[in-house]
Amino acid sequence: MNKGTITPPTWGVCCVALLRESHPWWQDWIEHHIRAGASKIVVYDNTGSVGSLNPQSIYRRGTLQRNGISKRGERYGELTSHWSDSQIRQEMEALAAEYGGLVEIVDWFPRHPETREIIHGQVEAYVDFIRRRRATLDWGLFIDADEYVYCAPEFDVRFLLADCEKRFPNVSLIQLNQIPFEMRWGTTAPKRINDLLARRLPVPPGAGMKMFARLCDVTDAGIHYEWRVKNGRSRVMASSDQFAFRHHSVDPKHDLPWLEMDHDPRAFLKQEPSCDLPPVRWKSVNHPSLTAVSRPID
Repeated sequence: MNKGTITPPTWGVCCVALLRESHPWWQDWIEHHIRAGASKIVVYDNTGSVGSLNPQSIYRRGTLQRNGISKRGERYGELTSHWSDSQIRQEMEALAAEYGGLVEIVDWFPRHPETREIIHGQVEAYVDFIRRRRATLDWGLFIDADEYVYCAPEFDVRFLLADCEKRFPNVSLIQLNQIPFEMRWGTTAPKRINDLLARRLPVPPGAGMKMFARLCDVTDAGIHYEWRVKNGRSRVMASSDQFAFRHHSVDPKHDLPWLEMDHDPRAFLKQEPSCDLPPVRWKSVNHPSLTAVSRPID
């Protein structure tokens, strides 16, 4: 495929987060995705969330959030206790201001209808992003703050999106599989993200995936597989060695074989792709949709 024959689409990133849990890495995470070509990054600040309407959510009872513990047992609350919530938010606002409108921090404090406590509302935030951004962005990447878009060194994200559009004119969802890295928080301090990204693990069974979604086609947002799009539209899966996402998802106590990445995992951020590129390996996906409450995006 010749890069010069493709008009790159625009894309943005949507993330719902407890700002404190990812405090040491926000600047790196933002700059990674700006350098990857994102035209907009929107972080929905869910500070204070202590529940979820999803009965399957690990966050439903609020125990982890109240104690500042990640779902993998990292005690980030203790390691960031010298910062108040307002200080962390002020730092995020100042950081966003450095990027001249590319980055936006949005209050996201939905309430439980009975307890009135702040809840997660991740899918609802995705719907809000789609409704507000589909007039200015072609695609949205819906990931968490411990996840990083990745592609092979010879490609870039915009080229891959455009190639997929050209090969599959009715595509609305691009499924990205994960390349795991170990936990970000140590017992006494945060770890260096570059060290973590330099190593990988085989993808564990049942590992989640994330979506690039063509915003104008989405009728129902989801977290993993639960997305709905207009009739006649399709889902395509990327080859993980070419287009994926890095995910903080592994407990280092697990007896798994760490592998060194055979190239700089951020090489695609540092150079223009060559004009003549190897074929991109795509696969059509007909995954049965999970049951979800319909949220038509009007």
